[in-house]
Amino acid sequence: MRRWLPVVAWTGVIYATILLARAIQKWVSGHFGSDAFTWIVYGVIAISLGVAWRHFSQYHVERSGRARIVLILLAAVFAYGTWFLRARPEEALHFVQYGLLSALAYRAFAADGADRGTYLQAFLLTAILGSVDEVIQWLVPRRFFDFRDIAINVMAGGLIQLGLALGIAPQAVK
Repeated sequence: MRRWLPVVAWTGVIYATILLARAIQKWVSGHFGSDAFTWIVYGVIAISLGVAWRHFSQYHVERSGRARIVLILLAAVFAYGTWFLRARPEEALHFVQYGLLSALAYRAFAADGADRGTYLQAFLLTAILGSVDEVIQWLVPRRFFDFRDIAINVMAGGLIQLGLALGIAPQAVK
């Protein structure tokens, strides 16, 4: 159960923000402009890249050169996705929310050992939870179900699992 606590807690945070999202969006946009969401996501991407890069350096991870290339490509894809969403910058937060959820899901599934199915399990859980997010929004007043948000959630989860499989945590591919 301990390995699943971060997954459950982060999912709870995501779902709890559904009720507060419009108020948060209005406050941030009013004080810092709507571009603040874009810069927050770019900041998270940069910090995540730096933390992972340091981890590979500090612990002398096997195939760290390949992992670093995958990290850079993954960061570039997430940055491009964020730029692509610049018309509705608050939507880019989905990358952060579901990217992290996907990584936590992989960690939970891989705790007793990982195989190729571990990536798929983590991806599917992230996709399901991202879809449930939209169903909850459909039930909440002044919130709306949006297939595009599901696509962003699923893409974030899939990109993380692809990055893990291609180089960040490739041991399960063997």
